[in-house]
Amino acid sequence: MGNDKATDKAKDAPHDEAHEGAAEKLALDSQRGGTVNIAAGDESKYNVFREKMGDDTDYTFHTQYPNGVRWGHGKFTGHPGGRNYDLEAPPGGSQVTIENGRQVAIDDNTGLKIDKGRAPDGAAEGSTLVKDASGKVVATVDKDWTFHTKTARGEYTETPDGKVSFKPSGAVTDLESLHKTGPVHRSQFEDYGLSARGNVIRFPNGVESSNPRLIPTEHGNFQKDEQTDGEGHLTKVTVRDGNKVLYYEDAKGLHVPTADGEFIQKDGNVTFKSNKPAVQQAALPKVELR
Repeated sequence: MGNDKATDKAKDAPHDEAHEGAAEKLALDSQRGGTVNIAAGDESKYNVFREKMGDDTDYTFHTQYPNGVRWGHGKFTGHPGGRNYDLEAPPGGSQVTIENGRQVAIDDNTGLKIDKGRAPDGAAEGSTLVKDASGKVVATVDKDWTFHTKTARGEYTETPDGKVSFKPSGAVTDLESLHKTGPVHRSQFEDYGLSARGNVIRFPNGVESSNPRLIPTEHGNFQKDEQTDGEGHLTKVTVRDGNKVLYYEDAKGLHVPTADGEFIQKDGNVTFKSNKPAVQQAALPKVELR
């Protein structure tokens, strides 16, 4: 019945076919168990930041989820064990692999394995657990490289071929609609794709506001441009990878671009500036006074 009504309405009124088709697909996906299959190019609507490095025959996805977990892997070959991957916990977090019922971490300095205790109940052998700074498990990677992460707004799953789905935990599915121009409080960080530990903030593109700034490994060939005034004082620093601006700094603070606007961090505070036109409210009907 619902599909018939939607079809009849489409015939009776002019519309943007692409937009309505996407809306119908979203509604249908939501009805099928509440899971939305995120179309390529629509990741930012769900607070997922994704970059594809390389070409169609040899590429790597670098994906950051709204809780700060970063997951990158190469083109699907049908043999997961033969591929490289990059997994990064949120700021201050960690990861362990389940081996023989134990949690095993790798020491960053020595490369040796460290026993972190008995595996949590339900943790599958060969899987990897990602923990935040408090030690809470926020993501898992199955032995077959299927990625799962739970966030405040729902759960994401990324299959080994790079396809992402989202199961919302509430009524909001277009998470980009939560982004409003103005201050962003810590309690709202995840709604904007931000994560933090202390004063160090990880932005959706992976840039961290540490000192010195941390740049994601996929942008290792970045360039830094400096501008000065007539007296030789530094006024602006811009860091880019090719034509892509990763961030810039000026007297107003640290500026980090995102799909629908720009973040500005200064003195530990973050604001968001949307690049979308403000929604204008319809005029109220006129009332005649008698």
